[in-house]
Amino acid sequence: MRALLDGEEVALDGTHHRVHGSLPPVGPHAPVEVGAGVLRPGMARTAGATADVAITWMTPPAYLRDTLVPRLADGAAEAGRARRPRVATAVHVAVRRPGRDPRRLAEAAAGAHLRAPHYADMLRRAGVDVDGPDPFGELLRSGAVVTGTVEEIAAALAAYRDAGVDELVLNPTATLLTEGVHAAVADLEEIAAALGALRCRRAAPAVTGV
Repeated sequence: MRALLDGEEVALDGTHHRVHGSLPPVGPHAPVEVGAGVLRPGMARTAGATADVAITWMTPPAYLRDTLVPRLADGAAEAGRARRPRVATAVHVAVRRPGRDPRRLAEAAAGAHLRAPHYADMLRRAGVDVDGPDPFGELLRSGAVVTGTVEEIAAALAAYRDAGVDELVLNPTATLLTEGVHAAVADLEEIAAALGALRCRRAAPAVTGV
């Protein structure tokens, strides 16, 4: 992919993919990065060797710090790269407001993911008891889903920066599904303002909303 994006001719007969040729020429454009989704150590090592950015989803801060970021660095070192890829992590967020149940929000955000084997396996590796009596409370405890006041959310998200995350993607799916788009946008605006205030006091990762 990197060779194709750089305008090179590629001849590849791989186990899963076959590519012969090049991309059509295009006019001037900004550089295009190669991103790879990362949930578990093997993919982290592969992304470390090949990608410009590693994209993670629902990965708790401690798991990023202790498992994924070190494996990204290992993959980069093995490939002779000067540094590991940037890390962009999507985090489910919802502001605590009257009438909102944090566990219901966690279920709305991530219930489907817990039924997907690769997400469930990743969360088990991260020490999240997805098979126990309170899986959605476990998601909240681990930081995979973040709720609270905007100040509490901003402080919790700082743990991602400390774990090695370079860019946070704030995902308001829980509020969107339970209360609608306007409530979700209000959550994002208030969290972004709180993060902006926090960045005035300490460096924080770049933030986008989705």
